[in-house]
Amino acid sequence: MDKVIVTALLVIAGVTAAGVAVATLTPVMTKSSTAVVEKAKDTSEKISTDVKILMVHPSAANDDQIQAIIKNVGSVNIIPVSESNIYIENADGSKFYAPTFNAAGGDGNWNFTPATPIYLAPGVTMTVDIDLPEDLVATNSYVLTYITPNAVTDIFPFGKK
Repeated sequence: MDKVIVTALLVIAGVTAAGVAVATLTPVMTKSSTAVVEKAKDTSEKISTDVKILMVHPSAANDDQIQAIIKNVGSVNIIPVSESNIYIENADGSKFYAPTFNAAGGDGNWNFTPATPIYLAPGVTMTVDIDLPEDLVATNSYVLTYITPNAVTDIFPFGKK
């Protein structure tokens, strides 16, 4: 009779331990699988995103402004364009400039046209107007870097005459 009671207690302890293990591990496994799925989605989006700076030239209307023609050559929208980063440096790297986005443009800012929609669809080209600071206006050789919100980058060296 003692063996039956001990066996029954061991079975109950085993079932309880299994229940605790399942209750403890299920949330961890769910969070892990969700994280893996999200990372795969982000990686897939980054692989599908590509951008190309086609041309950079001085603005005809404003001596301290340049215009860049940028095209989405990837297969997904670049959303939102306003969260992209633009960096300009002179060719020798001694001067660096990071203008901020401002839809109205103006000193120390960049904006894009067409201003709507707020995303850049695949195959679509936009014009980016960038105001240069005074210490870069006099420089003749630059490197423009455009970085999408998900960190896809293109670099374009150019000169200003």
